[in-house]
Amino acid sequence: MSDVPKVIRAEAFHLVAPDGTLRARLAVDDGVAALGLFDKDGALLATLGLLPDGRAGLTLYDKDDNARAVLGVKSDGTPGLVLFDAHGRAVWEAPR
Repeated sequence: MSDVPKVIRAEAFHLVAPDGTLRARLAVDDGVAALGLFDKDGALLATLGLLPDGRAGLTLYDKDDNARAVLGVKSDGTPGLVLFDAHGRAVWEAPR
């Protein structure tokens, strides 16, 4: 296996199902490094990202592309969790 590269460099990687449906995307766009996970129909259901200022976050989406849960850590280490209803209104948050 000496012909296998030790490092692969790219701006984005797309992982697709046998039918060509996008299932995962790893990319850096505008300074944001993110991993997106898609369902079998191609709907985005989760993102894990790191912003240039050091904030990290995990966002979970419903089938209508609405963010329903956001877990994050600010650059100073402060954690936060917000849950949203189907209309985008925060229904629970910590810390308050």
